[in-house]
Amino acid sequence: MGSWAVRGSDGASHLPRWVSLPGWYLALGVVILSYLSGCSAAVGRVAGQQFVSPRYGFEVGLPGEAWQVVADDPAVLTLTHRRLGAGITVNVTCDRQGRAPLDILSRHLFFGFENVEILRQEPQALNSGPALKTVARARLEAQELLVSSYIIQHHNCVYDLVYFASPQDFPRGEADFEQLVTQFRFIN
Repeated sequence: MGSWAVRGSDGASHLPRWVSLPGWYLALGVVILSYLSGCSAAVGRVAGQQFVSPRYGFEVGLPGEAWQVVADDPAVLTLTHRRLGAGITVNVTCDRQGRAPLDILSRHLFFGFENVEILRQEPQALNSGPALKTVARARLEAQELLVSSYIIQHHNCVYDLVYFASPQDFPRGEADFEQLVTQFRFIN
């Protein structure tokens, strides 16, 4: 099935159901998620305008009606914008042995991309604790993208909050992503 496949808990490769939906940004979400270690079935629930994941111990406000939750995705939470070429993912990798520097952890988000150019990388203090924000320009399948990510370590888990969009759509969805990040909170 190629690089778009996601390895399931049964060890077999599967294509997520939403790959056939229009828009290169959905395919991008699959690529980002397939390279994240520790992918698992969606674990959490939407309650009003909140997403709560008791298994991974966090809650986050959803950015609004323009963003749609993607069901049956390997990330803990995936959102796509109804009108923009943009997406947001929240993924969690747990049971890590020891702690690694956040800049090292952020590198795995760009596996599979070409011409990665880090535009900005800086430590951030979030309500959920210390994080590393990275903004990069990259190419995937001949498409230029801008990617903004926050990497957070909490207990034995790494939390990846990622926003990706075409360069023309990036500024129009970025505020929604930043609002989501400021509302991200650990519940245990």
